[in-house]
Amino acid sequence: PDRVLSLTMSATGGGIVNPNPTPALKNLTATEDGNSRGVLATMSALSAKKPELLQSYESINNFNVNFSWSRLGTLLSKEDVVQLEQLASVQVPSLFVAGAEDPLFPAELLTSYVPHFPRAEIEVVANAGHSPYFEQPEIFNQRLLQHIRSI
Repeated sequence: PDRVLSLTMSATGGGIVNPNPTPALKNLTATEDGNSRGVLATMSALSAKKPELLQSYESINNFNVNFSWSRLGTLLSKEDVVQLEQLASVQVPSLFVAGAEDPLFPAELLTSYVPHFPRAEIEVVANAGHSPYFEQPEIFNQRLLQHIRSI
């Protein structure tokens, strides 16, 4: 903890207990679909209309040759899940960034985590799905920089 100045989590629960995973999250981690349909389902309506974004995302995904969507579902065993009561020990400024249209980790879920941290806040990015850093980079970068400068 003495080497960490801040924490930023974008479009993720960060391993924090999620008692009600969305159907989209359950479906995505249950598939072996390696093509763009899985990625497309995580984007905002606006982003889904931009073929250049989807093509870029697919190109990035192609670098992950050993990636498996279904393996994502096994990353958090019950003993590895962070419980809400453990969050009080996170003493650094923490920022959650949520896409307003994220079907995997909805803004409501990430917002529910904020009160459990001593120093946390959330930024909900409009016109973004599961990848606000990719779908709305200007907004994401501006907010991240603001968070880092406030430390």
